[in-house]
Amino acid sequence: MHDDPTPAGGDGIRLTDVLTTAAAVANYVAAPVVEPRHMLDAVDVLNGDRTMDDLGRPRSPLIHAHRGPAPVNPAVRDLVQRWYQDLGSDVQAELTGGDLERFCKDLREIPPVTDEQDPA
Repeated sequence: MHDDPTPAGGDGIRLTDVLTTAAAVANYVAAPVVEPRHMLDAVDVLNGDRTMDDLGRPRSPLIHAHRGPAPVNPAVRDLVQRWYQDLGSDVQAELTGGDLERFCKDLREIPPVTDEQDPA
């Protein structure tokens, strides 16, 4: 189903980097929940297609009512767990080529659990 996992240092991006960057993206925009769009933004940031500044004005959790890290959309959590297992539960495994495209396609099919739009 998946390409062979690429060892760290290959041409892909590590799934764990996508996860930590998605959490940073959600925190940056003070999102109440880590949604598929945050995961996709993280892929864009890691690929160099966007910067954090491109995501809009930062919203500090020290100023806004949002406190602590955002919970994760349950469907996103399930998808990540499935991909993590499919990649051999290797925290260093990278998503490359077709796998990265399929991962992003899977994310785009998940509906958000919040109606809130990130500020531009």
